[in-house]
Amino acid sequence: MRAIPLLLAPVLLAAGEALTPQGLDKPITSVDTARRLLRIAEQHIGRLYVSNLMVMAGLGLLGAAFVVLGRCVGSRLAAVAGTLGAVGGFCGALCNLIIGYDLAAAADSGVSADAAARVLVTAGTATVGWLLLVTYLGCLLLAAVLMSVALARWEPVPRRLAVAFPFALLVAGASPAGPVAVVMSLPFVAVMVALALRLDPLHHEAGFVRGRAPGSATG
Repeated sequence: MRAIPLLLAPVLLAAGEALTPQGLDKPITSVDTARRLLRIAEQHIGRLYVSNLMVMAGLGLLGAAFVVLGRCVGSRLAAVAGTLGAVGGFCGALCNLIIGYDLAAAADSGVSADAAARVLVTAGTATVGWLLLVTYLGCLLLAAVLMSVALARWEPVPRRLAVAFPFALLVAGASPAGPVAVVMSLPFVAVMVALALRLDPLHHEAGFVRGRAPGSATG
């Protein structure tokens, strides 16, 4: 059960980004951009709601995955990384709410394009929104690096897998909206599945830990 966030988070994030129409996953900072994106959003309102819901759920589960990893590793460094990951995932979900849901709601509101555009620009340039964005990106990046170090020191995880963790997360996070997000997220999916398997008690009972083969003597 504890591996569920590790398995679901990358899948939901990849699927949500793949369903999001291109260009509709970025903060809106100008009226002209808002008008252009509103025209696109009006044609995909239902899809935009669903994709943003999936991304928000994925970010929440990503935060939970960091907490799970932090508890399993058990070190102070992993605990710090888990806390930072949880904060980053929560702030990321809020950012996605401001960017994606506001755009979908504005496109579905029936108000004039100029009025909707002004509201979107106000939300996109608000100080709170940018603080959430910086906190989201900063916390997740730092959490990934710290968790990588903690995992490298944890016996059940091979060092190559620990090193791959932050890079796979970075590539997945940099993926643009659209089908290409699925391809760019595949390394992160693979890394998270591998980590989830390492959390399986049966995996440890079988002796699959670094430097020890199943059935080998322990001393």
